[in-house]
Order: sequence, then C-alpha cells, then structure tokens
Amino acid sequence: MDPNNIPISGNLDAQTIKGLMEMYGVFGLLPFSERIIHPVLNFVVKIRCDLAHGNVSFYEASNQILWSELLEDKEKIAIYLAQVLQNIENYIDNHRYKT
Repeated sequence: MDPNNIPISGNLDAQTIKGLMEMYGVFGLLPFSERIIHPVLNFVVKIRCDLAHGNVSFYEASNQILWSELLEDKEKIAIYLAQVLQNIENYIDNHRYKT
C-alpha cells in the first residue's frame, strides 16, 4: 500500500478507523459494538484536539473527564485497538489484499 493512498488527515476517530477497514476489506470480530466504542474514541479524539489546538486548558479538559470512567475507557480503547491490529495482521498474513 502506498501511504499516499491512505486517506488519513489528523486523528483516527472511530468512523475513520471503520472507514479504512471497510475500504481495504479488513474484517474480523471486534470486542465492542460501535454503540459502545465510538463515543469513547470520539471523546478522546475531541479532548486531544481541543488541547492540541489550545481551545481548552488542561484544567478545562480535566473538568470534562469523568475520572471514575477513565480507566475503564482506557482499557476498552486498548482492547479495541489491539483487536483492530490483530485483524490487520490476519489480513496481511492471509494475503487478502491480493486481487
């Protein structure tokens, strides 16, 4: 794959990850439904962008975070992304990219 053919601009939110997987035909089981993982990923991307662009201070961003849910959300994201990477590895190992 030529990196110029991968339409990524900025952060990878849930919809971008899903779109890339569909675009390249990378399929496999995922540990969470879209209804569960999309809001978590999208929130992280939003907070990160707001911080990076100076739209909010660290103090303001920390007030938007439910700290009691932070560890659970971090674990969900790690599990989800590990499975996405496993699906990509299976895609490559099984030469599903060949036409």
